[in-house]
Amino acid sequence: MTLPYPGYSWSFNHHMGRVNPREVFSLLEAAYRFRQYPNYRNLVNQALVSEGIFTPNIRSDSGQVDAWRDYQQILPELGLIYSTRYIKQPQLTPIGLMYIDGTIGYSELFSTQILGYQYPNGHKTDISPAVKSELLQAGMNISVNRTELDANSGILIKPGVLILQVLVELNRQGNSPTLDTRECLLALVPTKNHSEWQEAYSRLIQLRQGKIASQADSRRLRDVQEWFQFLGQSDFVIKEGNRISLSPTALEEIEQLQAILEFHANPATFWIPTGSKVYNTFYLQIYLSIFNQNFSTISVKKRILKIAN
Repeated sequence: MTLPYPGYSWSFNHHMGRVNPREVFSLLEAAYRFRQYPNYRNLVNQALVSEGIFTPNIRSDSGQVDAWRDYQQILPELGLIYSTRYIKQPQLTPIGLMYIDGTIGYSELFSTQILGYQYPNGHKTDISPAVKSELLQAGMNISVNRTELDANSGILIKPGVLILQVLVELNRQGNSPTLDTRECLLALVPTKNHSEWQEAYSRLIQLRQGKIASQADSRRLRDVQEWFQFLGQSDFVIKEGNRISLSPTALEEIEQLQAILEFHANPATFWIPTGSKVYNTFYLQIYLSIFNQNFSTISVKKRILKIAN
């Protein structure tokens, strides 16, 4: 398996496995309710605990309740709020507001965001010590941030779109449209951009035929597992253990789904970073505006995929 660069992975928030409709709604609603208060963190924590959404979760370092600190990370990751790393007070994105006011449902929310989540990513800026070590061992210079590293390595990929495209192709070729985490890691993760999706499909077939032998790195496998959790919240797939399959709804409207995937694979629908400017709030907002452009096509996807609130 040749990766775009040593240590490359579809890094994703490791709280995804705990995501559910009640918690996502409560986090967003509390963030919106207390958005104008300077002490919003304390107010959000009190609300989440008193309403029984989360346990008090007393932090050992501060001795204070801080459920918000532990769980809010998933919200900017999904494009539902602007990151409080860049904006002092919590601010919901358009699609975050649409969810709490009932305009869209939970699975529809995830179906929409899966199509827009990309690498390079405005929220994935840190290069972990493990990746730095792998880069140095390979004799490579370490970039300013992960976003710049991805861009300089020619990465322009939406993993959700790639996974769905491979599942659609499996179905078109008369195979069962299913994929497990190890297959995804070894066959799909090395893909740099959507023009290479057929190569990813070929690697998958070779892997299943025993022509590719490779170990699945545990760190990268964990990221793929989180991606499968993400996909499992949508209307596109059914998740069973470490395996996903196209849902009956997706199979019923397979041609329309193919058209949607082709649209979101177009480079024109991506956010393209410009060097270190990814740290600038203005450029982060550009990233989120493109990530959230999907909400304008929700009615189309709702009609095509028969998504019900």
